[in-house]
Amino acid sequence: MARMTLDTRSQNAWKELIEKEAVTRISWNQRFKPNSNDDEWFKRAFYTQATSKPTARFLPTIVFPPKPKSRYNPIDTLDELENKTDTEHNSNILQEMYPVEKEYKDVLKDGFSKEGKGRYKYLNLRNEIPLEQKYQYPDIAHELTSCPVVYICEFCLKYCKDVDAIKRHRTKCTLIHPPGNEIYRNGTTSFFEVDGRKNKAYSHNLCLLAKLFLDHKTLYYDTDPFMFYILTEFDAQGFHIVGYFSKDKESNEDYNLSCILTLPPYQKKGYGHFMIEFSYTLSKLEGKIGTPEKPLSDLGLLSYRRYWSEALMEALLNHKPKDGDLDYPSLSINDLSEITAIKKEDVLAALQNLNVIRYQQGSYVLSITKDLFDSYHDKRRLRVNSKSLVWTPKLPTKPINQFQIK
Repeated sequence: MARMTLDTRSQNAWKELIEKEAVTRISWNQRFKPNSNDDEWFKRAFYTQATSKPTARFLPTIVFPPKPKSRYNPIDTLDELENKTDTEHNSNILQEMYPVEKEYKDVLKDGFSKEGKGRYKYLNLRNEIPLEQKYQYPDIAHELTSCPVVYICEFCLKYCKDVDAIKRHRTKCTLIHPPGNEIYRNGTTSFFEVDGRKNKAYSHNLCLLAKLFLDHKTLYYDTDPFMFYILTEFDAQGFHIVGYFSKDKESNEDYNLSCILTLPPYQKKGYGHFMIEFSYTLSKLEGKIGTPEKPLSDLGLLSYRRYWSEALMEALLNHKPKDGDLDYPSLSINDLSEITAIKKEDVLAALQNLNVIRYQQGSYVLSITKDLFDSYHDKRRLRVNSKSLVWTPKLPTKPINQFQIK
């Protein structure tokens, strides 16, 4: 799609939106940060350094505090900063990051381990972090960002600023499931396919909701090129959203997933792997080799590596010798890619991460131990049942050649 050129009016509109966003984030940080004393220097720097220029009034020069003596000590106030020498203050500004204490540095260096350190420690303790501390910034500059709590309808995802408004909305809202077609149902788990062009309001609200939990997500106000697959759990009240993933309707790079999110109450229950497997199941029905949109986040890369390893282990387990033959038939990277619908580069990266590729007698072989196989076999609690999927791939639209139109 061609990109429109920006005129002076649109450029000024974007500049005002950026300035409004900055003011909104500053006011949010002032009002709702847990320790209000830490923001005293920030408030005074903001209100005392305003000038007559519009940009300086919205984006003042902020005096950074010096390095705290301890990791948890409060930051010095502006009065204490003025009493310190310029040399000491400038030396602190040149530092990009405060030095990490030794105990935290040791945990970071441990990385992956079985003793509950490094990233495993984060994965085990992340649910104990309050949501207000984990996701404390608003998504866009909006009147609702001044509210400490935003109420969202779990079926149509409409947001309201108080309890009375959401109660009035619930009396009028007739939805008990996401809009779109239910393409998968197995037990209480269902998938709904939502077209970003036909359901623009729902798709836009879904992107705003995802922005609260994904810092790297870009807001797409034009949701027409995307399909959204909503994972839900059913009970007597309706189909409750658990998470979702989106993908481009037509991708030249064969992307089968653009963005994925599992809501915090449903994390660490296998739903992320379940949605990844579902995206590859759709790729198999389309007859394509799929891959997620790059670059991946750290946790996203870990989830995909885990799924790739499990899918490859399952493919190798089902690849058995024929009757009466003792030798296993040869299996290439291309064969594994076609069986699993995983791109060749991703297959090779997963095998290298498992460290199972060996060079013996002039050829490459896969050396898989029983312990390695048992660590990946039958570990997924949720699996996609292809018999419960009712879905037909959509035919790609061909571009119109304007020179052939008469």
